[in-house]
Amino acid sequence: MGKKQDIMTATLDLIHEEGLPSVTFAKLIKRANVGSGTIYNYFSNKEDLVNAVYKNARG
Repeated sequence: MGKKQDIMTATLDLIHEEGLPSVTFAKLIKRANVGSGTIYNYFSNKEDLVNAVYKNARG
């Protein structure tokens, strides 16, 4: 699995565990085991990330 997919999987897991408002980039960095800049290479903000997770889940 690539880093982008790791981030998206971590996002989905955290949303299920804690709810969307509790998901932060700090938690995602730790869960996905990526550097802080890595998330911003793929997603400009939390909304962009959540939209990508949603689109990916829809197939």
